[in-house]
Amino acid sequence: MQPERSLPTTGICKKHNTKKAPAKLLSALLLCILLQACESNSGDAALAIEKHLAKGPIGASPDFFLVRSGPDGPESVAVIYGFKDDKAFCYEVANIYMKRYPSEHYFCTQANY
Repeated sequence: MQPERSLPTTGICKKHNTKKAPAKLLSALLLCILLQACESNSGDAALAIEKHLAKGPIGASPDFFLVRSGPDGPESVAVIYGFKDDKAFCYEVANIYMKRYPSEHYFCTQANY
């Protein structure tokens, strides 16, 4: 049996004394997985998400879509929200994915204005 591995932390929320970075990263990755799982209904799911995001940003900064360039054109694969700087975090995730999958290209687009 292998020992459990914990996620690395990048900061601690002093107000609540909780480790926020792993939870937010996990939330973003979970949303990505959920979007992929809904691929058969991806048009309906994407429209529902876009409609919700059109109401305004979640948190202090504009929300962003993580987009993968695919053979059939760009495809939104995740929504980044709730961070102090959603754009910076989105590009951080895009860079992680491009290092892991060098043949794919990821970029970010603003989800609401």
